[in-house]
Amino acid sequence: MFQARFVSIFFVLITLSVGTGCADSSATASAEAPATPKMPVSWLITADAKIPSTQISTISKKLGGEVASLRETIYEVNGKPVQMNTIVANDFASANRIWASLLTIKSKVALLRQASTIYEFIGTNDVLPEINAGKAHLQTNTPKE
Repeated sequence: MFQARFVSIFFVLITLSVGTGCADSSATASAEAPATPKMPVSWLITADAKIPSTQISTISKKLGGEVASLRETIYEVNGKPVQMNTIVANDFASANRIWASLLTIKSKVALLRQASTIYEFIGTNDVLPEINAGKAHLQTNTPKE
């Protein structure tokens, strides 16, 4: 059950990305795209893309709240791929709706919220220890809004 919920939003974002070619980080991004999250040195970035503003509206509708910006970063951690989507909501109320929407399709283990920013981790069940370490790192090393 966890694995099915864990990859659901991944397919939504990848479908949107592949359909318009947004996987290229040089694509036009939303005005205030979030920075690539600072992760431990063992988290090696293999891909990093700012989701174009042209797709933000569609993603906002799917998630039920206004998304200001979105970044998709894929890391290699201990030889395993871990994707992290950094979702920045327009406001706290939108963040509440997006959080509630994500919790209907994902396990809370794969999510971290800090005010209006939501981190969504995507991977297979064997990367849960890495995800937990990544969440702990973000909780202690990310400035609070």
